[in-house]
Amino acid sequence: MSNFVINLKIKTQCNWQYNYINKKLRITKCIYNSLRNIELKKLSLLKNDIEYNRIINLSYKDRTKDDKNKYNELIKSYGLTRFDFINDVKPIYKFYKGSYSSQMAQAVAKRLYTAFDKYFYENSEEINEMFRCNSFESTSNTNGIIFNKNQMNVKIGKYTFELAYNKNNTYIKEALLNDVSYVRIVKMIGKTKDY
Repeated sequence: MSNFVINLKIKTQCNWQYNYINKKLRITKCIYNSLRNIELKKLSLLKNDIEYNRIINLSYKDRTKDDKNKYNELIKSYGLTRFDFINDVKPIYKFYKGSYSSQMAQAVAKRLYTAFDKYFYENSEEINEMFRCNSFESTSNTNGIIFNKNQMNVKIGKYTFELAYNKNNTYIKEALLNDVSYVRIVKMIGKTKDY
């Protein structure tokens, strides 16, 4: 089975459609930043741990297998695993329950976990930056954002948006023969209101 990525433009015909998508983007940013603050508090507690600081101060070559296991256990004990992020997003998501799906909130939690994972294992400083909200997604094509390849539209919540595409493009035709794993709505920065 092949993997494809296709970019299709949403036809926002009315101003309310544009506003609806922007509302989803604002909610995504609020959920991400609220969850980020919760997880940064846990991270500051972890940084105050004596054992964690001992392991961090060792060079990578000097760390034994026990040190690496202890490092992973500390991360787990302070609630900084992927499943902890998903559990922590649930109370935040409840505030937006009427206008945001749970799978979309879980996708936000997974995106933030990826930034923390890079911080722990690749020494990235990505978690210190505020989230630039230009997209939102769902974990699958069955809830939240649903792409219908027969009618060439996308359903976001209770509203359906038509998609613009080139019918003669062979790449898009071949991609539409396969199953859709998930859909991401991305705001393209430009002169017009494009998604």
